[in-house]
Amino acid sequence: MKNFTCLTISLLLLGACHKQEKATDIICEGFDLHEPDAIDPEEYAVLSAFLGNEEESPFVIQQYTYALDSSAVYHLTKDTLQTGEVDSLVLESYIEANTKKIYWDNLFEGSSQLISEDELNCYSQHEERYWELYYQNHKEGYWMLSRPGISGDTALFEYAYYCNLLCAQGGYVQMKKVNGQWVIHKRGINWVS
Repeated sequence: MKNFTCLTISLLLLGACHKQEKATDIICEGFDLHEPDAIDPEEYAVLSAFLGNEEESPFVIQQYTYALDSSAVYHLTKDTLQTGEVDSLVLESYIEANTKKIYWDNLFEGSSQLISEDELNCYSQHEERYWELYYQNHKEGYWMLSRPGISGDTALFEYAYYCNLLCAQGGYVQMKKVNGQWVIHKRGINWVS
């Protein structure tokens, strides 16, 4: 009986020492933004016009872009873009603009906030509670925006909006400049989760 009591007490003590990490124990805030790259103001104008059509505000925007996978570039067609015919100069401009990773500055029009790569990496380290932790610091999901390829009065860019594991979508947007303002011409949704 004495051994059973000692074993029970030992197990209770071990159980008390092993407490599950709570989301409030993890802090993913206070990260500095990366030094922004010099980007043409017209690119911010294109993306700001797109975001101005969205309901979520304020906008949280991933500060960095991804470099295009060179093997995927050759597969960009009107069918994969789902935005209809794309002028070859616009497509070339899009590919050229996205050959390397860049960091945005907080120059988007309207109410927006950049989220750093380090902050997103912090959430990723706690994969099972990624969104729980994210929503402790932000009210809305976040946008990933590629650099737009611009030629004349037409622009093309890729977007993704993430708001939970089963709440995300992404695709391509073709914008046209009409009377000096960028407007959505066609929007293709390539994936939804």
